[in-house]
Amino acid sequence: MAQPRRPSWLSAGNIASLVTCVDAIIALPSFSGAEEQFIFESAVLSVVSAVEAVLPAPYLSLCSRTDEGLCAEQAEALRARLCESICVSLPFLQPTAEWQVVHFVVRMLTSAMVDGCSLSAMLEDEAVGPVVLEVFVKGNAGAFISRREACAEELADSIALPLLPRAAVGAACARAVDVLAHALEDAMMSA
Repeated sequence: MAQPRRPSWLSAGNIASLVTCVDAIIALPSFSGAEEQFIFESAVLSVVSAVEAVLPAPYLSLCSRTDEGLCAEQAEALRARLCESICVSLPFLQPTAEWQVVHFVVRMLTSAMVDGCSLSAMLEDEAVGPVVLEVFVKGNAGAFISRREACAEELADSIALPLLPRAAVGAACARAVDVLAHALEDAMMSA
């Protein structure tokens, strides 16, 4: 796969900052730091290219302008539509990591389109922190929540209680995983 090109509407520094954020959260243990940087730059540029393919140029220019922009509600609606509609395949990443990269880059770009914001400002530590929490931490919890049935089965399979029927162990594990999933959902909603 050839490295996607850097779009003219984003600076090399903006791309490097997006890549650094992704690299700080996702680990690829089989690769060196330089190789991880290359892989994540390819992933980030792929997402940026997909966004560029579906948005008209005036929207893209909002990422670097602070004099005008979208209201927060418009940016959030655009983020949701983009995450649903752009088609990005990153087969070199695990599905959860792919989801996180797509959602992180789209969130950063659409947040930068808000009136008074820019991508450079969004990439500063105090602005990027909540986005990292939202996408990477909540994304991992969301993956667990969406797999709760499989998690309950795996847990039940790992418990060997010869005096209890398998169905009773399975039901208890399913209930325990449900309670944990609901607690995670409640914690995420309040964060």
